Amino acid sequence: MMPTSEAAQRRRRATMSMMEAMRAMMAEAKRVKAEAAAAEAAAEASSSSGAQDAGSDVSEDAAHRAVDPGLDGACAAAARYVAEGRDPLIAARRKHWYAAEACAPVALRGLLDAADVAEAHAAAAALAAAGQSARHFKDATAASTLGHAIVYLHAGGYFQARHARLFAKIERAMRSRAPASWTCCDRDEALRVRCIEHHTYGAGSGLLMANHRDNDSCLTVSALLSDGHGGGRFVTYRDGRPQPHDLGAGDAVLFPSEKLHNIETVTSGVRTALVVELWRDKTNAKDRFQ
Repeated sequence: MMPTSEAAQRRRRATMSMMEAMRAMMAEAKRVKAEAAAAEAAAEASSSSGAQDAGSDVSEDAAHRAVDPGLDGACAAAARYVAEGRDPLIAARRKHWYAAEACAPVALRGLLDAADVAEAHAAAAALAAAGQSARHFKDATAASTLGHAIVYLHAGGYFQARHARLFAKIERAMRSRAPASWTCCDRDEALRVRCIEHHTYGAGSGLLMANHRDNDSCLTVSALLSDGHGGGRFVTYRDGRPQPHDLGAGDAVLFPSEKLHNIETVTSGVRTALVVELWRDKTNAKDRFQ
């Protein structure tokens, strides 16, 4: 049996090691909290500042300053999210989200031609005439909620069956244009429809909620169907900073579904878009609210 004095020394060393590890964890948590607070303050200051910092990237700074003030909360949350990711435990727990954030979205210019745009609108109108009523997206404010309506074109497999050519065109672009470096799915992996949505945003609406992702889906494409509206830019984030995308009718953005994204407030006119999400689960033929 080990002498009592030696056993006591081993216990003391073990206790001291445990206390040292706890102090290190507390110090790291304090550091992460401080960095998160600093990043949030910097994001808020940058979005409200009209001054150009010397030596900064002009195009990126200009885009950041010009972002819709309605997205201030979402921008602050994105900056905080980046700061939190410096904690290895948090980064490991949210590895799929951080992997998605590291991927640059792909612009699909001219994905849809004028006939495709008209067909997408006609599909939504046909479902509405058949009793498939539009649903309101619960957003950050009452105005952005009530002005944002969605028709679920995948209900009952409608869009894939009745608009097979257009669906095949979009699906093919999603699979072929997704970079091989994206970890959200393998190039040859079987993916199925999670949803096909026709979105309408009236003046005063947008997608403003913080931390918005298409959780559990793999690939998302958002195609603009309208021209002539004010505001309503599609926004992703890079290193916690907003990156607005200027699109014309028929243009689209392809991105890993769990990447943060928003829509700026529509200031005039009506913004319409077609959104398709693919996932690993079985094909969804139901309205999300059923």
